[in-house]
Amino acid sequence: MLRACFIPPADRKCEVRFFSDLHNSIFSARFYETVSEKSPGETLRFIVLACVLTAVVSGAAHTWYSFDRKTGIAVQVSALMSGMEFKNGALDPHIAMPYMPGAAHLEKLLNTIFCVPRFFTALPDSYFIVDTSENALARKSPLTQILMGRRNLYVNPGTPVKFVVPYSLFLRGSDLVVTEQSVGVLLKKNLFVVASNFFMETGLVNTFVFLLSIVFLTFAAYIFRLERARKFGNFLKIACFAASPVYAGTNIVAFSGTTFPWTWHILILAATFVMFRGVQASQKNPGQPSIQE
Repeated sequence: MLRACFIPPADRKCEVRFFSDLHNSIFSARFYETVSEKSPGETLRFIVLACVLTAVVSGAAHTWYSFDRKTGIAVQVSALMSGMEFKNGALDPHIAMPYMPGAAHLEKLLNTIFCVPRFFTALPDSYFIVDTSENALARKSPLTQILMGRRNLYVNPGTPVKFVVPYSLFLRGSDLVVTEQSVGVLLKKNLFVVASNFFMETGLVNTFVFLLSIVFLTFAAYIFRLERARKFGNFLKIACFAASPVYAGTNIVAFSGTTFPWTWHILILAATFVMFRGVQASQKNPGQPSIQE
């Protein structure tokens, strides 16, 4: 009732139409008999809403799982830097320098932060180094991409595209001894930043995946087409809706918290089946010849 009060009727109609199209594009072959009649604006709106929905659902899911007590960011950071201390904006590692914590925990942390499961694999141990000495940048390994100095975190050190992040930026004047509890508290204090990061990252990554899926489906159908007179744009419009298994599946996988490495391959296989079924069904549309002219 409250929802009906705050959402204009036109927006509610658009909302209902989107979920109806999403469902029918997967389960109903007859849906594709009228796809050619949809305007470019309707097609674009469907894709944009799919991307926005995925950014919200996947972003919320990644935010939730990042606070997990067994596999969350706090656990992974603690495994990498347990016992190290940030005091007055400076890092005191309490161990001999340089220190290389190893790649296993770093890979899990980077995959969690960047929302790409098992993307970071087989990293060298020198990929991440903690070194608070004055000449840390000079003596780093050529393979080092992340360096924790005394007061700054360096990403891509020694390259023209170097990012320097002072610890004071996220500590905000407080001191910190790295434990699961303290890192968890710090993350909760910066919940808005953490959530915003995941919303933006999942939105960008999944938008790229969706567009890649649409292009793949379009070229696959165009190359293997039986009706040589059909134009490329017709297949493109069908692909925008036939990629719905990728849209829906991505949200389901994110919600479940799984990190299966072949997710996209399975979803694009399902979308390929939907695509060719849609192409076949669209041939039955009496108005189809008009788009070939």
